[in-house]
Amino acid sequence: MSTAVRATGPGIAPAEPLPAVRGDLDCDVCVIGDGTPGLWIALVLALRGREVVLLETKAPEAGRQESVVVAGLDLTAMDLCARADRDRARALYDLSASATRSALRLLDVLRLEQTGEGELLVPGPAGLADLLDEAAARDVLGLPELKRVGEADLFDLIGTDLYSGALFDPHARRFDVGPLAQLLGDAVVAAGVRRFMHAPVESVDLDGVRKYIQLATGRVRADHAIFCATRGLGRVAPWLARAVYPATFVTGSFHVSSGGYGGPAVRETGARPVRFALDGGHLTFTAPTATHQGREVAAACALRRQAGVLYPRLASAMVGHAFGWRAARAPSGLPLIGGYRPGVWYALALGQDPLANVSLAADLIGDAIVERDDRIALFGAPPLPSTWGALGAGLRWSTYWAGRLADRGERRRARLADRQEVSTVEFSSA
Repeated sequence: MSTAVRATGPGIAPAEPLPAVRGDLDCDVCVIGDGTPGLWIALVLALRGREVVLLETKAPEAGRQESVVVAGLDLTAMDLCARADRDRARALYDLSASATRSALRLLDVLRLEQTGEGELLVPGPAGLADLLDEAAARDVLGLPELKRVGEADLFDLIGTDLYSGALFDPHARRFDVGPLAQLLGDAVVAAGVRRFMHAPVESVDLDGVRKYIQLATGRVRADHAIFCATRGLGRVAPWLARAVYPATFVTGSFHVSSGGYGGPAVRETGARPVRFALDGGHLTFTAPTATHQGREVAAACALRRQAGVLYPRLASAMVGHAFGWRAARAPSGLPLIGGYRPGVWYALALGQDPLANVSLAADLIGDAIVERDDRIALFGAPPLPSTWGALGAGLRWSTYWAGRLADRGERRRARLADRQEVSTVEFSSA
């Protein structure tokens, strides 16, 4: 992928998006997307010589200010093996690894600040058994073995004795993504994309060779339409809207006593994993929730409750900039990247750390449009409906809290078993 993007920075005036669609617009590709996915995909297609119109339905919502770029579809190897057979899982991983390299090249061109290297994979409620399963899954897929980190070394890195060990991936990179939307926005307009903000789609006609996207003030005619936004999706693409549901999270930061901590990001295994990074005296923490926490006070309470499991002193600590946010998720757990019919593409449910998957979607859809490459078919047929509406929300709420209660007991049992196993090994060694 070419990355000949005009430089942006101090002293360079940012390009402005167009105010509104007026009359009929013709283009090769119409991207219907908000935030990073829409901007990234539009930029990649423009750099590959396509005339692109980008319709953004709303301003980006709050999200994590840091994001980790690493291969693997934002999944562990054991989760990937659980969702696909060995050959398909390895092929998906290889595609993700290639897209990760593309993402790092583009982020370097955009001069996005890298804030850390490496990622620690720590065990969830199942304890060390998860790390053994992860190592076995990587062996099945033929992936390089990750370095094992013992409990004492792990405590020196992250300052908690909750975990009995970890696996370290040195290839992960952590970025400050706060400026990314602005940098991408300047780049897409500089690349010739016609960008329209606050342009909700009223209806679409996707049956013919030309796709028609109707807005309040005009219409876009394109050879290809790409859906990568969830707002208004039920009205214009119900087949796609029913295939995702909103996963909810809280993110915030804590000031902790300074020490020798810092460096890699940390990700748990399990069904309800937390993710965090500890740099000096600053802890950034993200955790899943049962429902959306729209108020800062509610988000802070949820953060204290979950961070307090790792660091008991944080159960009553002050939380900085706490907020709740949503991310689309598919029941399969895989990203939704594919084609619905000729000329109609989608890229949704791209994960909690989405940058590598956004790059993957851009590369695969770009290859399918420009080169008629069919590797996008590895993600399978168009998605099946999830449990939607109030029933789905109720089921997910009850599943979350039942799982949290089960996790608590399982974590205690696993912790005791892990300590007994370590003691046995040390006694045998002596």
